[in-house]
Amino acid sequence: MGSKEETERFKRKRLKLKQVSEKKLKTSEEVSKEVKATEEVPEDK
Repeated sequence: MGSKEETERFKRKRLKLKQVSEKKLKTSEEVSKEVKATEEVPEDK
């Protein structure tokens, strides 16, 4: 019984890690897009 619970916990943990890594990947892509956008449009400060 214990090993089955551990397996389920491990699966959930992996799924969560996968979601977090995808989220980080998405945010880094968005950041690079924002950087490109700011480089194209010069801002007066």
